[in-house]
Amino acid sequence: MKQILHIFVKDTRRFWPEILISLAIVAALVYAYPHQWTVTVYNMQDPSMDLLGRFEMLSGIFSALVPLGWFVLIARLIHAESLVGDRQNWLTRPYRWPQLLAAKFLFLAIFLYVPLVVAQSILLSEAGIDPLSTLPGMLFNLLLLTGLVVLPTVAIATVTSSFIRMFFVLIAIVIGLAVYAVPASGVGLVDNSVRSLIVQLGRVLSPSHILHSSAQLPTALLLGVISCAVVVLQYARRREWISRMILLGVPVLLGCINLLAPTSALSGQTRLNRDYPPQAVGEPALIDLAIAHPPAVSRWTAKSDMADLFFFLHVSGISSENALKVDQAKLTIQGSDGFQWSGRSIFFSPFSESNRQSYLSVDLPISVYSRLQASPVTLRITLAAEQLHAEKQTSVPLSTQQFTVPDYGVCATAPQRGGATIFSCRSAFREPTLTRTTIEKSEAPCPASQTELMYMGGNEWSGLMNSEPAELGIGPIMFSMFGFEIHQRDMMGKHLCTGAPVTFTQYKAVRHVQTTVTIPNVQLTALR
Repeated sequence: MKQILHIFVKDTRRFWPEILISLAIVAALVYAYPHQWTVTVYNMQDPSMDLLGRFEMLSGIFSALVPLGWFVLIARLIHAESLVGDRQNWLTRPYRWPQLLAAKFLFLAIFLYVPLVVAQSILLSEAGIDPLSTLPGMLFNLLLLTGLVVLPTVAIATVTSSFIRMFFVLIAIVIGLAVYAVPASGVGLVDNSVRSLIVQLGRVLSPSHILHSSAQLPTALLLGVISCAVVVLQYARRREWISRMILLGVPVLLGCINLLAPTSALSGQTRLNRDYPPQAVGEPALIDLAIAHPPAVSRWTAKSDMADLFFFLHVSGISSENALKVDQAKLTIQGSDGFQWSGRSIFFSPFSESNRQSYLSVDLPISVYSRLQASPVTLRITLAAEQLHAEKQTSVPLSTQQFTVPDYGVCATAPQRGGATIFSCRSAFREPTLTRTTIEKSEAPCPASQTELMYMGGNEWSGLMNSEPAELGIGPIMFSMFGFEIHQRDMMGKHLCTGAPVTFTQYKAVRHVQTTVTIPNVQLTALR
């Protein structure tokens, strides 16, 4: 123990500039991060909107700089007693490798983990969330950071001889992750605005869905175990080429796991039938659909040979305690002459007893549409969906002040343009469970003691269906927004008053199911 403390004190004296820089970055994050919810005016004509954007950008920068500061600190710490080459001066000292390794991890625990935990606890308190109540999520997040960030960085440092070489390895990893992540995340992540990219980066690091929820823990454990093996091998035997080959084999191993997974050998329809079993013969339909308005169709561009087809639908047949969340949708259009066309489509959900309107959109060639448009067609809409059941219901009074919803988060009003209002809610380390929010509207005007609120284009659904206690990230706060849509006819006769009960209903997935709805005799409109 004496030798461990001796090495720890030596490293602390030697690397105090790197320590101070790392702590300063964390402190800057603590300063900038809370402004994302304290500056809540979203009116584009208000100067506070620009201020909010600036603090979002700063939060993104500092969230990205925290792991970069860790990278520098880890590199300097490990390279102080190099494990590569033939000039390992620490072997001439009375150092034993277990004590040396323990001293390095003690250093990381004191100057990486403790500042992060303190910073996250401060931010949680600022957000109105008790840090002790989020302990499982905090520990899970630290586990993910250890397996996916800290231990791989330590392992890379043990097989490189200098900071420059380790820096080039980092660049190669970043490029590799970018090549993998950008196609997976969609075009929306690629933006020409530098400011937008920085904000997106901040959201990635404050937790976000970098990995699919079911892949977070297995990937962290796999990388953590391999990294630990490399670190121990290097300190015990200093076999850098063997260790390098092990690390180079990690992406190959992950690729093989993905390719050899049982689902990879299945065709698209076979995989869909396995993940979403079709309804049993004779089982009542989970949802009923009907055409609410004539369909609309338009060309992509004036010279395009593709068209967008929109169907406005009326939804019914869902019981009060259930809901339906559509994950995939396929539309088949069959003409009176037997000709049919199929394509993937966008279908907006979830659906509940109160949510009775939706629309389905699909892209198809104009030549196909012209053939189908000649006579009435039959629509077959196949939905791969999650059947949901209401598990918990909580009601709180509507307020313009900050209020807490148990098992959901801390909410406050966020004014919008035109006098409309939505709620911006904060939760710890992960978004809340998938939740539907409803409110009672009053037939009578609001009393003088209450404030009348106007809502515009809101969304009653928020949250996610995953069950893990945290998402990978540096910042501990997740944001979700919800509002309540009021149609013009309602705004004249109903009022939203403070003090009205707001009901939060949380849902749990009961099963994955595939269901098909047939709508006959649909007349397609003329192409515009």
